Amino acid sequence: MKELAPEVLIQSIEDCLAGKSVLATEITGGVMRMMRGNEGGAASSEGIRALSPQEHRVLELVAEGRTNKEIGESLSLSGNTVKNYLANVFDKLKVRRRSQAAALFIQSAQDEQKWHG
Repeated sequence: MKELAPEVLIQSIEDCLAGKSVLATEITGGVMRMMRGNEGGAASSEGIRALSPQEHRVLELVAEGRTNKEIGESLSLSGNTVKNYLANVFDKLKVRRRSQAAALFIQSAQDEQKWHG
């Protein structure tokens, strides 16, 4: 984002290089507002709970910013299998985009932390 302070940008780059996910709070909030405005969108906790363990692992890697190829390599899956898992994830979460699914995953994780300390 244009208004990032230089030190925040540097920290974000260092986090990316360390393999961490970097998603600005403003962006996450905007995506979540967009998701809530989508007709038929599933509540994040319900949709996330409906995922199989493997779908959950795939979505977690999507939320980390991994590509399908990287997800496949990490989980020893073919590219087509990753695509199939993502299609199931999108269907269960009632979303159409990776960014929407990732935002729901992140929101669900934040909600879990609130409930479990």
